Amino acid sequence: MAASADLSDSPPPADERRPADAPPLLEARDLRVTYARRRLAGGTVDSNAAVRDVTLSVPRGATLGLVGESGSGKTTTGLAVLNLVAATGSVTFDGREILGLAGTEMRLLRRRMQMVFQDPSASLDPRMTVRQLIGVPVKAHAIAAGNQAVELIVSLLEKVALNAGFLGRYPHQLSGGQRQRVAIARSLATSPEFIVCDEVTSSLDVSVQAQVVNLLMDLQADLGLTLLFISHNLGVVRQVSQSIAVMYLGTIVESGPAEQIYARAAHPYTRALLEAMPSPDPDAQELHSRVYLRADTAGSRHAASVPVGCVYADRCPFATSVCRETVPELLERADGHRVACHHADQVWAGVPPQSKGAA
Repeated sequence: MAASADLSDSPPPADERRPADAPPLLEARDLRVTYARRRLAGGTVDSNAAVRDVTLSVPRGATLGLVGESGSGKTTTGLAVLNLVAATGSVTFDGREILGLAGTEMRLLRRRMQMVFQDPSASLDPRMTVRQLIGVPVKAHAIAAGNQAVELIVSLLEKVALNAGFLGRYPHQLSGGQRQRVAIARSLATSPEFIVCDEVTSSLDVSVQAQVVNLLMDLQADLGLTLLFISHNLGVVRQVSQSIAVMYLGTIVESGPAEQIYARAAHPYTRALLEAMPSPDPDAQELHSRVYLRADTAGSRHAASVPVGCVYADRCPFATSVCRETVPELLERADGHRVACHHADQVWAGVPPQSKGAA
């Protein structure tokens, strides 16, 4: 495995073995997740829509990067497409609707779709050894038993650049990177086709992040995995994803091929995220002018306070009355590049925003 990530400006190539017209492995349409919450005053119960009418697709063998700041609904979306939280709308996996499936039908599909969680310290049971942790899905799905199970677990450890010497260790005896490798090995135990990677590098040191990212890319190439890569780190997402969807307060505000999103983002929120991304290149003036970031003032950042119109209107430097009254549609501007913004033409053309604090 490579020790450091190749932070190139181009996204990884799509799997050349996949036909250009092949249907996506996973597709979500009008996905909506609502959580009940209890008010302190009066004890009344109302609801909070964490994900609103999200539509996305992940081609077989490719990676879709799902980005956005904390609280934007990324993790809930990842849980919903795996049918791990109650949701409405439609989620099809390999052409089959999975929302509403339960029992034996869903259990059989679980072998084909897995998740790697953000914090391995929380997702790995501290009372179990590495052998037991990876052995849970092996036993649950009756994949192997006895010596065959041990051999399988060792082979999974070797896939993630660990070895049999880790079998008897507990999570607290591992480094952060080693714990995340064990979590990845556990997700591979059922030979899945689709994996949701939820902020898998956020709790790791930068050098270890690069190692884990390279590991995932190698595994994808070797095993033909399809990934939904959730992150707030646009630098990491740029490295691993062929396409990107940008979320804000539970909605997709921009999506498209990675190279188009990074080269010519057409939503003010995406521009602000790009400007916030650190870069060692002093000549990258466009992404580091920070005019969108400075104009992005402290407006509503909670799903419960979403305005009637555009979800970003309270923070947007281009916001007008139409933004506060009408929800913008996610419309296609270029080949596969979709934007939900009434003023996308201005952003697309590079018209500088005006700070809300300006006279």
